[in-house]
Amino acid sequence: MTQLEDLNNPSPTAIAENNSDAPNPERQKYSMNWEVDQAGCGWLSLGNYFGYSTVLIKIKTANKKPTSLFKLQVAFHKNLVGLVEAFYDGKATYLVYNYHGFAVNLSQVGSTPAVQLSETDLASICRSVLRGLEYIHEQLQIVHGRVDCANIILCSDGAIKLANIGDSMIDDGPTSMDLDREKVGLLLLRLGDPQRSLNKPENQARAQQTGFMYWGLLPQETER
Repeated sequence: MTQLEDLNNPSPTAIAENNSDAPNPERQKYSMNWEVDQAGCGWLSLGNYFGYSTVLIKIKTANKKPTSLFKLQVAFHKNLVGLVEAFYDGKATYLVYNYHGFAVNLSQVGSTPAVQLSETDLASICRSVLRGLEYIHEQLQIVHGRVDCANIILCSDGAIKLANIGDSMIDDGPTSMDLDREKVGLLLLRLGDPQRSLNKPENQARAQQTGFMYWGLLPQETER
């Protein structure tokens, strides 16, 4: 079994493969305790070694080994749910993410009647999402492909973070960065007016224009 990296000092190649006779690596390194939802179900897990943080492990099962495991890489940014490391044990891929307690996804925010997002709120969400996408596009050199309310979380400190970047790395999804930016426009329209039908061509066109407009307003060098 490949030597596993410390959570506080992860390497860009934190993928450990086990043979079928060896115990699962996540059960050696982590204790999977409670099933929780953080932009999708996962296991709240504690490190089995002194000093390890609480993490969230999401499990992706497959009938055969994914051919895209080589694309997995450590990813950290203030507007991204960090991917700490990953394991593959012959039956499933285990994606280890930073855990953000009391976070809710934007679908929950948008469906709460008492919550009314102001233009300032929407602009702040948009800026955070676009900065996360800029890191994903320019530093990770991939496309997120799932920019929607269900894959973005609002943390207890007010931070906005794109979730499930591991899925984006290993799934054969959309490859257009422009589509990510267009989805930001759809996101804003959905949050600003939850009753609006986004299937109408005029609303789709407006969403596309909105996403590209906000992208163009980002400074050339954003804070990492």
